[in-house]
Amino acid sequence: MPVFRRALAGMECHTAGDGIVKHLPAQSAPSAEISQIWCLDVVRHCWRVDMMIEEGSPDLWVYKRNPAVAVPRTDIVATTPAGIPYLKPAAVLLFKAKYGRPKDEVDFVNALPKLQQSERSWLKNCLDLCHQGHRWAERL
Repeated sequence: MPVFRRALAGMECHTAGDGIVKHLPAQSAPSAEISQIWCLDVVRHCWRVDMMIEEGSPDLWVYKRNPAVAVPRTDIVATTPAGIPYLKPAAVLLFKAKYGRPKDEVDFVNALPKLQQSERSWLKNCLDLCHQGHRWAERL
C-alpha cells in the first residue's frame, strides 16, 4: 500500500466492499477482507482510481471470485503509453457479469465490438465456468 500512496499523492484512499465505502486513514492498511480501494482526488472532488487487491503474483492473475480462472498477468493486464497498468476490458466484463446492472450492459455493448476473438472466447469460457447461463455468453 505505501507504494500506491506515494504514486497517488493528493488522493484520499477509501475501502469499498459490500456496498460500503469507508475512508482509509493515511497510515492504515485495508483489512484482509477488503479487495477494493477507491481513490478520491481531493482537489477536484471526484473519484479517480479504482484498485483491486487480488491474489496472484507478478506473473499470474487470479480472478478473485473463482481461483480456477488464472492466466499470465501479461495476457490480462495492459499498460497505457504513460506506463499505467490496467485490467483489459474482457476481464473487467467478467467482474461486471456478476451484477447485470444497466450500466454493465452498456459497457458490454460498447466493449463487444472492440474485443478480439481470443478475448471473446476467453470471456465466454469464464462466463460458462463462473456464471453459467449468463446472457452475454450467447452474444460472444
